[in-house]
Order: sequence, then C-alpha cells, then structure tokens
Amino acid sequence: MHLKDIPILVAHRGYAAAFPENTLEGIEAAIAAGACGIEFDLQFSKDGLPVLLHDADLKRVSGLDHSVFSLNLKELLKISASEPGRLGTRFAHVRLIALDTFLEKMARHAQVRFFIEVKDESLTHHGFDRVLTALEQSLTVSAVDYVLIAYNQPFLLQAGPQLDCPVGFILTHWDEENFANARALKPDYLICNFDKIPKNYDAFFTNEWEWMLYEVTDSALALKYGRLGVGFIETMEIHEMLKHPELRRRSCSDPGTL
Repeated sequence: MHLKDIPILVAHRGYAAAFPENTLEGIEAAIAAGACGIEFDLQFSKDGLPVLLHDADLKRVSGLDHSVFSLNLKELLKISASEPGRLGTRFAHVRLIALDTFLEKMARHAQVRFFIEVKDESLTHHGFDRVLTALEQSLTVSAVDYVLIAYNQPFLLQAGPQLDCPVGFILTHWDEENFANARALKPDYLICNFDKIPKNYDAFFTNEWEWMLYEVTDSALALKYGRLGVGFIETMEIHEMLKHPELRRRSCSDPGTL
C-alpha cells in the first residue's frame, strides 16, 4: 500500500479508550503510542480562561454538579477529571488542566499536530471576542503546531485571520448548508463523523481541504477511507489502531512523520 494512501491517526481527546479524556495523562499516553495528531476540547471558565474539557458541566468528568461557567480557573484546576462513572477510582489523582500549562508541556513534541476544538457552549456564554482574546494570549506565544477547529463557522471566519492559524470546520450535518458554509470558509480541514457520510460516498479527493473523519476504531475502515482520499482519522483507540502494521507506517514514534 502506498504511504500516501494510509491516513494519519489523530488521538480523539487523547488515548480516551483507556485514560480520562482531555487530560495530560491521556494525551501523553497517545503520544507515547505514536500519535501524530491530538484532538482536544476547550471550555472557558467563569473568568474566561481556557481549560481542557469537553462538556459545559463537570458531571461526567468529575461527578460534580457544577457548570464550567460557575467556577474560575483556579477553582477548576483543583477538580478531578477522572471520569469516575466510566473508569472508577483508577485515575482519582488526575486533574483538569489549563491550556497554558498544557501547551508548555507539549512544546517538546514538535512532531505532533494539535487540533484544538473550541466548544459552542463557551462561544455562546462568553462571545467570540473574549474567547479569541484568551486564545491569542495563549497560542501566539506557544511553540506547538496547532489547528483551531469548531462547529461554529462564523467563529472560524473571525479566528483564522485574527490568530493567523489553520482552521478545521466540523460538519453538524451532511447537507448543502454545511457544505456551503465550508466553501465560504475555505478551511484547511473539513471534519465529519463517519456515521454521517452517505453510503458508498467516495469523493474525498479534493484540493479544497484535507478530510478528517471521526470516530473510527476499526483499522480496516480507516485504511478504506485512506484509499478514498481521507488524510486524517480520529480515534479514541489510538494504541490499538497503531498495532496495525500499515497504520503504524504513518505513526510519529519518530519525528518528521507528519
């Protein structure tokens, strides 16, 4: 199989199959497994500062009945991110992490591209300008290779030029409205849940953007999409997927693969 036909694997919220999602521990484990890309989520605290978190509340990740918008960053960083309902007490020591701290620790992983998803709840609560001000303060001084991604097309239209960064647009639906928004945005990446793709669709080769599909946990399916022109595949099972010898050829155990 030609190397160009093998997709690059992106660890979806880190190695989330075995570790708490969006945590330093889970992301470090994904990188150790050979991930070339890491996708993680950002919400913004009561004081408008970014923290790695998918949900707008803490119920699932910590068991606490709090909104992320009700606590400042200092308070959030004391909270467990162990996902007790899914993982029990194994990761009780794991805490939420601020974007600044995370980026500082990731600077040594020059071979990894980070796909940073800004969640809609924070955009609605804080507004584009406040979110972008916080991101500008963190990302413009960071050495990491990153792509800003979101479902919110108007936000990306503003964020790409302001931060001078590549962007990825996530499709909410596979329909003409979403594709019209994508063509107007001209994103670097177009991202979609593979379950939303029409049966037998095979027109992924394009000069408009790179395709990235999630949540794929089957190596044969990932390789099929690679042959059809999909360059990036998101998976929560990064360690298991990279056991496949073909997918392993596009791993980043060694710098420079991406």
